[in-house]
Amino acid sequence: MSKIVWFMKTMLVVLLSSSSIACSSDHLNHQNKPLMNWTTPDIPELSVLSIPHLRKRQYGSKFVKLIAVNNNSSGYSSFMSSYQSDGLTNYARIDIPQKPAPTSGYPVLIYSHGWVGIDNAPSFNFFLEQKGSQAKYIDNLARQGYVVVTPGWRGHGTVNGIAAQGIEFMQRWDNASYISPLFYAIDMLNALDSIDSLASVEFDRDPLKVDLNKIVLAGHSQGGDSALVMLAIAGEQSKVRNNIASASIFSGCFLPRLVQGGLYGSMATSPEAFMSGDGTWTKSAIGRKGEINANFQFPYPPDWIGTVDSSAWSWQKQTWSVSSVKQAYINTYDQMYGVLKANELAVGYYTLATDTAGKVLVEHSTFIKEAYAKMDAIYYPQFLSEPLALHYSDRDYYSPPFWNQQLVVSLTTMNSKIAGFEYRGNTHSLTISEHKWFSEGYTQAGIDQLIARDIEWFSQ
Repeated sequence: MSKIVWFMKTMLVVLLSSSSIACSSDHLNHQNKPLMNWTTPDIPELSVLSIPHLRKRQYGSKFVKLIAVNNNSSGYSSFMSSYQSDGLTNYARIDIPQKPAPTSGYPVLIYSHGWVGIDNAPSFNFFLEQKGSQAKYIDNLARQGYVVVTPGWRGHGTVNGIAAQGIEFMQRWDNASYISPLFYAIDMLNALDSIDSLASVEFDRDPLKVDLNKIVLAGHSQGGDSALVMLAIAGEQSKVRNNIASASIFSGCFLPRLVQGGLYGSMATSPEAFMSGDGTWTKSAIGRKGEINANFQFPYPPDWIGTVDSSAWSWQKQTWSVSSVKQAYINTYDQMYGVLKANELAVGYYTLATDTAGKVLVEHSTFIKEAYAKMDAIYYPQFLSEPLALHYSDRDYYSPPFWNQQLVVSLTTMNSKIAGFEYRGNTHSLTISEHKWFSEGYTQAGIDQLIARDIEWFSQ
């Protein structure tokens, strides 16, 4: 049996076993449950952010036009608007095609943007500078004839000198707890159920007519996590009013949250996650003389490393310098449980063990495994019946090919329209890296093909 087949079978067992946890009877006590005040980042218990719980609540607000803005492009007009998400004032960029609407109204794309980070969130400019893959995606869909709504999550963006509300949610949860995407999904859902109000907003033209039967969804990176959660909450007999006709996620970080902690924490900080058993980079766990690194995580580190020749390292030693995967696990899960305990949420703790091959194993408390599984859309395939396209690189550890492929497999029996598209030699942005060691011999950026595929995907 090849190592790849063994790995995929092993991870499938993990996925299925975790899924059974998510579908088991609720471990949490629902008697006399404290009420959640959605305007604050205080969480009385993790169950309030479970997908079953979020499916039972209501969403919606209305968009209010603020200012017209320069989109540095042509074929559509852009505006900044505001809307309420659980009592917080959020901002959204709204792009309106200049060509006439179809008889039924313009189709609508809701775009779930990628991670921005707390330091850059207040100055987030919604890709109006037209730089990068996400800007290119929005620009092309708007020129294609979609009304594109790009909600800024809580704490993201400043309009007329006033910052979006909710930065305290980022301060509390945009960390190794991996909880912030749940709140971002709530922001997206409040925007989704506000689409009706676009018809009454004066956008310096005739009343805007949109087709509520043609609302589609796209997301990138962490926005892919929020988008998949949004799909699970909005799907199949939930309280969400507006249906999502189809969706697309590119380079999505939708892995189970506890898995994200281990993979991202180790690969973001420790070279051991990528190195072979002899301490060199061979794109596998096996060294030049057969030595095996039992804690090998993925063949490719991020392309920004510049070089995988450790003798030539300079600045990256400061940010990619944790000595071992084990220590990276400790750093990540200490932070996760520290955040949970500080908010009086954690029950139990994690433990580390090492098997006979030297592989570090992480075991979480039963309570945390159950609570976190209920926040993972990947464990609720029964709610993911809308057409879904997944786009990913063969060498992007943020969106590992295995998890994209496995999601396609797990949804195939209940989703008649599910597809995965792999782009070889591409970065997390589905572009070709400037570093030859990463994109070796590849010249085709996936983003252009992705856009063409999504335009066709959404039109079916």
